Parts: sequence; C-alpha cells; structure tokens
Amino acid sequence: FTTETLWRVAVVAASFILASFPAAEMRRQTADHERARREADGLAGQLEQRERWWRALIEHTSDPIVVFGEGRRAVFISPAFERLFGYPPGEVLGETLAWLVHPEDFEVVEAAGLAASEGRTATTEAVCRLRRRDGQWRHVEVSFAPIDTGAEGRVVANLHDVTKRVEAEEALSHQATHDPLTGLANSRAFYDCLSSSLAVAKRRGEPPALGLVPLHRVQEGDSTLGHTLRDLLLCAVGGPPSAPPPWAG
Repeated sequence: FTTETLWRVAVVAASFILASFPAAEMRRQTADHERARREADGLAGQLEQRERWWRALIEHTSDPIVVFGEGRRAVFISPAFERLFGYPPGEVLGETLAWLVHPEDFEVVEAAGLAASEGRTATTEAVCRLRRRDGQWRHVEVSFAPIDTGAEGRVVANLHDVTKRVEAEEALSHQATHDPLTGLANSRAFYDCLSSSLAVAKRRGEPPALGLVPLHRVQEGDSTLGHTLRDLLLCAVGGPPSAPPPWAG
C-alpha cells in the first residue's frame, strides 16, 4: 500500500470509530433510562401497595383518628368516628372538639391539644367525655401528637373508647365505699369523710360537728321478726322513701 492509501484507510477507520461513539453513548443512555424507568415503576408500585395498606388500616381500625389543622379544626376524620359517635364527616370537618367535650373536661382537653400543636411534647393524653349524636356521653382517652408533613395537618388525635373501663372502676369504687343493702356510705367512707372534715375544721380553726341517729332494738327485731323485716327496716330508715331492698322484686 502506498502512503496515501494508508492515510485514507486510517481516516475512514477513525471516522467509523468516532461515529460509533454517539451510538454507543445513546445505547448506554437508553439502557440507563430503561433501568431508571423500571426502578421508578417498582417504587411506584410499592408506594401504591403501602397506600392501600394504610388506607385499609385507617378505614377498619376501631379507634377514630382525627387530624387537626390551623386553629385545631378537623381536616380529616376516619370512618370509625362516625361508627362510634354517630356524626357524619360533614358535621365534624372544619370543627374543633370543643363542641363535643363535656364542659367539666374542656380545660384538660384544651391543654393537651395546645401542648401538641405547639410541639412542646411528643404525645399528650387526656381522658374526657365526648357527646354522641344521640346525646349519650362516652368516656374517651385522647392521644394528641404533632405531625409535620408539609400539608395542612398539624396535630393527629387518636380516640380510644374507655367507657366500659371507667364504668367498671366507678362500680368497684362504689362497692368499696357503700353498703350493698341500703346503698348508704359504709364505715370506710365514713372514716374517710371524717378525716377530711377534721382536717378542714383544723385548718379553719372551727370545731367539727357529728350527728348520730341510733336504731335501738335492731338485734331484738332480727331475732324475733327475722332478717327480711330487719332489712326492710334498714332500707326504710337509710334509703330514699319507699326504697325496697336490692333482693326485693
């Protein structure tokens, strides 16, 4: 080969090599884009699956979930809220809990919600009474927690119905301090009240007063007339007018 021929071959080869670079780069970029698309589709599928999971959890949980925005007004309520309290979403969205809270419990709930909205604590809890749509009161344990999602939500509240627990505790407390026959306070309640009264009298510098109403010959009536009439006598004296004993029909 002549020198000129060799140069021509070299120029053609160089041109071919240079021309192949863009094609190879394009193929590489196409492969990268395809891989990125598959990864994006996979992530989108995972996010969609998680969204379905969270939606199912929120829709089927027994504890209502309420998200509050500016002014602690509800911007989201879960379906459990209507199942427990009877209010459709349209009556709750845009409102605060104030119109549902028992007046005696309002300050406790307000303080807990304010602490969460200001981010002063991770979680605050309050036990209060909330009014159902039918007018009944339910004892509810409310847990407030601040959230920062960049959306309109500021505080999330989880509401757990503890009515049965509170009623059971109240029943046990009443049984511990009251006589099962007459319903009157028993000796334990008497001594507790007496201790409190003596402490108040001492603090005020006033002498306390105690009144006694003795029932004479109760044991004699018990032995001659029987337990039934004795119980009727105790209920008549200690209970409200015409109050029958608990075992009476």
